[in-house]
This record gives sequence, C-alpha cells and structure tokens, in this order.
Amino acid sequence: MPNTNPYSPPDLGTNNAPDNQTRVFSDSGAFEEKGKLVLLRSGYSLPDLCLKTGEPTRERFRLDTRALPQSTAVLTLLSGGVIGVLIAKALFGTHFVVDLPLKSGWGEVSEEKSKRGWAVVGFGFVLIIVGIVASVFAEILMLLCAVGMVVAVFGFIVGGVKVTKEPFRISNYDERHIWIEGVDKNIAMMFEPLSKRKS
Repeated sequence: MPNTNPYSPPDLGTNNAPDNQTRVFSDSGAFEEKGKLVLLRSGYSLPDLCLKTGEPTRERFRLDTRALPQSTAVLTLLSGGVIGVLIAKALFGTHFVVDLPLKSGWGEVSEEKSKRGWAVVGFGFVLIIVGIVASVFAEILMLLCAVGMVVAVFGFIVGGVKVTKEPFRISNYDERHIWIEGVDKNIAMMFEPLSKRKS
C-alpha cells in the first residue's frame, strides 16, 4: 500500500530516477540537469540531506576549489593534458567555495599525504625550469626537463593530490549557475529541472 502521509520523508528508493518522479525540493536555488545538481551563484539553500546517501545530516563538505568553464577545460585537456588543465586552473581558474551536505566518512583526505604530493609536483617543476636554463650551456642537460616532467606526474598520481579525491567537483559554470558532479542521481532528480527555472 503506498505511503499517503504528506509529512513523511521522501522515499529515494533504488530506482533510476524516472522522469515522473516527484520533485520534492523547489524554490531552493538548486536545480537538476541531466542528473547533475545545478546551484544558483547568487544564492542557494540545500536541505539537510546527504547528497551521496540521502540520509539526514547537518554536516557539510566545503568544496574549496578553482574551476574552468567546460569548453575551456576540454580545449586545455586536448592541448596540454591533465597537467595542463591543473596548471590552467591554478593560474586562470575561478575560485569557488561551496558547502554541500555530506555525512562523515566521505572525502576524507590525509592532509600530510596531500602536502607531500604537492611538494613532489613542485620539485618536478623546479627540475623542468633548471633543465631549460641549463640546456643553454649543454644540450644534454635538457634531459632534466624530461625527468622533471616524470617527477611532477608522479606527484599527481602517487602523492595523493587532494583534488583527485574530493567527493564532488565543479564540472561547469556560467555567470548564473554552477554544475556539481558527484551528487547521487536519485537525489539530484528530487530538485526542479533547470529548464523550468523562472527567469
């Protein structure tokens, strides 16, 4: 027998969020588009509901990151690879601080491991710069650049750089909205579609 209590919490169920699922949250400044959560940059209010599990929570995960618009990120990835994207984000990315409901146990990163990873990456870039400068005197020293590149990649992959382990990420943004990836699709589908947003 279906639950007819209007005050009961929403049933997330285990389905794949069909199109006719009831949209529970409205007028919150948060929307859904293609299974992703979209937030208004001018302000939003998310319910006390973990965006990964759907369980009630008052805890928040602070996503403090730099992001590039999707079109720019794709071009940078094609021309400079993953390292090129990370460098472009650090130099030209827009800074965002977004608080998202998340229960404990998600997104925990060893701060010490993260710092070690960045130290290895920094050392790799120092080797690249030294190799470029030293190659003026002896072409063989250009090999330092290749070594530096390997060390930098090692820092990103093995060193546990924090951005690779966060439970959410900003996949795109424009002057009005921020697209958040990593939110459970069933939960995202509980918000009003972005296409129905009142201008």
